[in-house]
This record gives sequence, C-alpha cells and structure tokens, in this order.
Amino acid sequence: MTERSRRYEARHPELTYYTSKKRSAKSFVVCTTEKFVEAVDHVGRDRYHSDLLELRKMIDERLEELNETK
Repeated sequence: MTERSRRYEARHPELTYYTSKKRSAKSFVVCTTEKFVEAVDHVGRDRYHSDLLELRKMIDERLEELNETK
C-alpha cells in the first residue's frame, strides 16, 4: 500500500470500510479464481448455490427495508 492510499484511507475511513465490504460480497458472488473454484468444489456446488440464494433473500429483505424508510 502506498503512502498516498494510506492517507486517503485515513481521511475517508467510512468510504474505505464501505468499499471493502462491497468488494467482499461481490467477490463471493463472481469469484472465478482457481482457489475459489476448488473451495466451491470442496464444499459442494449445492451449498454454494444455497448460499447465493440466501444472500439474494437477504438483499431483497434489505431493499424492502430501505424502500419502507424513504
């Protein structure tokens, strides 16, 4: 990490945290690295599919909550 990026993170901790969480969630959904594919194969594609559906349900519920508070 460069000094410039460390300064940015220090000045924008909330945005940095938000971006990190978004990146983590997206990575679980779209990751195609060999290591991740092996992990999915190990735990089973059915479990990965089930986990994706669970995430979708959680996202839908959260979207409903946000729409209700508008």
